[in-house]
Amino acid sequence: MAWIGLDIGGANLKLATSDGINSRHLPFPLWQHQHGLAERLVTLIGSLPAKNLAVTMTGELCDCFESKAQGVSHIVSSVRQAFPEANLQFWTINQNWMNETEALANPIPLAAANWIAIGSIAAQQSSGASGALIDMGSTTTDIVPFNHGKVTAQGRDDSSRLALGELVYTGVRRTPLMALLGSAVCAEYFATIQDAYIWLGLAPEEPHNKTGADGRELTRLRSRTRLARMMGGDDSSLPDAAIHRLATDALAMQGMWISKAIGRMFTSGHYAWPENWIVSGEGEPQLSKWLRLWHPTIEVIPFSNLIGTDNSQNAGAFAVARLAANTFEP
Repeated sequence: MAWIGLDIGGANLKLATSDGINSRHLPFPLWQHQHGLAERLVTLIGSLPAKNLAVTMTGELCDCFESKAQGVSHIVSSVRQAFPEANLQFWTINQNWMNETEALANPIPLAAANWIAIGSIAAQQSSGASGALIDMGSTTTDIVPFNHGKVTAQGRDDSSRLALGELVYTGVRRTPLMALLGSAVCAEYFATIQDAYIWLGLAPEEPHNKTGADGRELTRLRSRTRLARMMGGDDSSLPDAAIHRLATDALAMQGMWISKAIGRMFTSGHYAWPENWIVSGEGEPQLSKWLRLWHPTIEVIPFSNLIGTDNSQNAGAFAVARLAANTFEP
């Protein structure tokens, strides 16, 4: 009895099955189309049998909702609307499950709980050793310490995790360049870090995906235009060298944010220096490069080596699917 895991974010919907065979994601700007969530979930699952669904989420933080509680309730209700006959289980920050009725009565424990699911799977893969999972998605980077097969992170919500450095609010797609580079560029939402990744050849072009900052395609040509605009220029006024320098600076600043968070966490005395470093998510390749550069003697384990590339990119969905199978299957 395979479980389907769903990770419902603010910008992407992710799916994976507990047997590891199916894994995929779709872009979906929840903050713009919250009432279309159920329909999009049906599209995501497609022909897979929607019998047993394990759900985690981060989309409740979208500003289309008045509160996290309202966001969680909307997501729970949308999943039920999409799959009226399914057995639904919702993962919580307390590392347990709620059914639909329990989730609607007490929604807050469901908020932003995907990171602890991913960390739990990583901890189980590490044979009791101390370690850290670093998961870099489209929007954020999670740093999740673990030891003896258990997550040992102190934070339990976005606010506390931001304060502790366990959550770094930058990812491979949605981070505005102005957030990283400050007064060196225009304080406008002209480009995101994804443009830097595409320009530098670190992320593939997506010519049919019109989620660039200007609503246009994710191609190298369009990324060049958006990056030029960040410097107050356009395609005709700035050479490739200037575009390359801007993209490189943005990536370096992103790396600095993550490096500082790692240093802060593991030199504070709260956590032992990890024996195992596991990297996952869409940013797995870049995280691997950075960690090997910053700490040449450590062993970096790509999560894709353990669970497959697609499952690593959709790690939250895979994690809850596997955890549900471990919990509910005999």
